[in-house]
Amino acid sequence: RAVVVRAGCGELPDLLSSFVPGSVLVHFYGDHSNAWLHASDLSVRVVGNVPHARRLGLVNWGKRGGRTQLVAATLEELDACCAERKTELERVQHVTRAIFGYKHASSRLCGRCGEEGTPLSCSHCQRAFHPLCLAPPVLSAAHLPRGSAWACPCCNEPNRVVGAAVVGGAGGGGDADGDECEVSRMGLTPDWVIHAAAFQVFQLPKPTAETPFIKGLLDPCTNSKAAPNIPAEVLYDKQDDGLRHQNAWAGFYIILNPDYRSQIGWRFVNRAIDEVENSRVPAVLLLSRASTDSQYYQRLRPYPRVLLRRGAALFKDYDRTPIGFGVAAFLVARPEAAAMYGRFYDAFSEWGEACLPIDREFMATAEWVA
Repeated sequence: RAVVVRAGCGELPDLLSSFVPGSVLVHFYGDHSNAWLHASDLSVRVVGNVPHARRLGLVNWGKRGGRTQLVAATLEELDACCAERKTELERVQHVTRAIFGYKHASSRLCGRCGEEGTPLSCSHCQRAFHPLCLAPPVLSAAHLPRGSAWACPCCNEPNRVVGAAVVGGAGGGGDADGDECEVSRMGLTPDWVIHAAAFQVFQLPKPTAETPFIKGLLDPCTNSKAAPNIPAEVLYDKQDDGLRHQNAWAGFYIILNPDYRSQIGWRFVNRAIDEVENSRVPAVLLLSRASTDSQYYQRLRPYPRVLLRRGAALFKDYDRTPIGFGVAAFLVARPEAAAMYGRFYDAFSEWGEACLPIDREFMATAEWVA
């Protein structure tokens, strides 16, 4: 890292407004971000080759944190840096202009996923983030309780929520206090998913003038009963609460696209698996956030899935894939539903990468060897 006084043009207003007397503007090699740090937190290193022990420590840190590319870029720059101050400053400014010339052409990019549409900004390091890229993630800025604090995923400093949170990101903004705005941006299931699940996988009859809904289908978390995105025979909305035991799922095929907040998604996943394993529901087509370290995703590991390509998961109320995460389509069905699993593969594999669960026991069988 090097102390410089050069920032990307999109960062300059934020950096100026966040200046604290006694702090030093630090430019980080590798990711080319800037932050104000107190002088007591800094140490001076003589320019030259990075010592082997420090290089090894950085590499190991990168492997543990999934930042191997960032470490490689940082080490490459440190090896190329110049001891002559003016020459080094010109080199850093040239590289910074090349990067921020396109990064800040339209909007700030998320410090975690690198995508646009970032309503949150850390007041310490000035990096921007999507609410779903925080740890733990939240659905939107509006879901951050007033007076609470969220930790920056990069510098780990707390940021307090003051007043009404601003909703931004993909699909436009809205009033943080308006629940209707949030409901309209919960991620409406794409038409191709509904068609593929209902008619190709489940083989249900198509709607007619006499029955203007998909007979035999249930949506336990519909966006609206008056104008449902999924025209299922049975609909449970937010007020009904499709998780209530009195709201039966039995006997119906399910297309399930629940709220992606983990505490809610987890409950819907549990209910879906329980209904299928107890033979009350023949099958559930589930759209889930592809968070492989979450509890609900781990519970879904035994079931076939397709990791949807970014362009395939264009939810209707977003102008692009929801920012900050991938989407997976799971088929939760009984093991004997082999034909249905085959139809699931045929209908969804062209939209992403199909993943079939295997274990060590299966790998020892003749079928695996063959």
